[in-house]
Amino acid sequence: IFIPEGEWYCENTLHLHPRVNLKGTGMNFVDGTYPLISTDLEYRKSANSTLVLKSGANVPLIDLDPTGGSLRITNAPAKTQYGITIEGILFHGNWENQSRYDCHAMKLMNAWGIKIVNCGFARWKGYEMFVLDCNGIFVWDSFGIGQDTSGKAIFLWSVADSIIHRNKFGGGSGPIVWIAGADSWFSHYHDNMLYNANRKRYTASGVSANTITVTAAHTYETGMPVEVLSDGGTIPTGTTESTCYFAIKTGSTSLKLATTYANALAGTAISISGGSGTWYVFHGFASGIYASSGAVGLTLNNNRTEQHYDSGITLAKAYGGTVTGGILAQNGWYTQGQVMTGESMAGVELRNGARDFVIEGNSFFGSADKVQAYGV
Repeated sequence: IFIPEGEWYCENTLHLHPRVNLKGTGMNFVDGTYPLISTDLEYRKSANSTLVLKSGANVPLIDLDPTGGSLRITNAPAKTQYGITIEGILFHGNWENQSRYDCHAMKLMNAWGIKIVNCGFARWKGYEMFVLDCNGIFVWDSFGIGQDTSGKAIFLWSVADSIIHRNKFGGGSGPIVWIAGADSWFSHYHDNMLYNANRKRYTASGVSANTITVTAAHTYETGMPVEVLSDGGTIPTGTTESTCYFAIKTGSTSLKLATTYANALAGTAISISGGSGTWYVFHGFASGIYASSGAVGLTLNNNRTEQHYDSGITLAKAYGGTVTGGILAQNGWYTQGQVMTGESMAGVELRNGARDFVIEGNSFFGSADKVQAYGV
């Protein structure tokens, strides 16, 4: 399917079929301020073919064919061999005219063999890429710039044997690339520029009937990833830090937790109780790369991760891999306020049992106004 030059407004989700490519006329990336939907500034000029989520659509833009394909993987029958390329398109989320926080640019699930190359992502209220239970996902030469208060970049749950290479993604809340799940294994993340992740935490005020209440309106929809974190307090019984759960939204200031995306959609929550002092639910550490919840065998090489609210790379309950040849600098920076956070951040931070990583040949540094406290 070829997307001609122009801006094409989508009211409904586009469902991609196996072995049918989706291609536009290409991107010519430029830095600078990207525009609002009604203007014609630098970022919009970089695209010839643009797919825009129409105002009030409130759906993911790209999804896979819900009926599934005929070619199944013999050792993983729940997954479909897609074998498709998405190339040369700007995906514009028109975030200010959407009301849901799960308006993702791409929602990819249960598939093998998808290549995303030379694409752009701008102004999404959800994730630019929301990827679950996939294998062989290749993202090359693409560019994404987030929406600071709610938009998020890339979430990869149980995604294996994949390559994220030579991309530039920044802005948004939570990690730029979040790798989670015990089946997130043996993938390569290299030669990427990842910058300006902003922290998004919600202070918990109590737990009742397995429901967490927070002190301010949150940005979770049912099925979105969430973790819990102590700040000197005690997290609820039945939860653990650095474990990725999936939200069940029960109100603007309340939610339950599920162990899987499917359980969240079904409303099957885990049993939790208690919790005291200061603790949070949050979108994951505001790092260039955040690996948690049993991710294993990661090669994180030659990446530039800088000016994040939290550490450049955060590894928590992640096991085995390499962090080499990177520029991991000037972290502990609050982009929206253009000030240092006053918290001691690092180029690489290991938490909650992360182990068996080779960390070698990286450059760690700060500057006069962006003083990173630690290398590792």
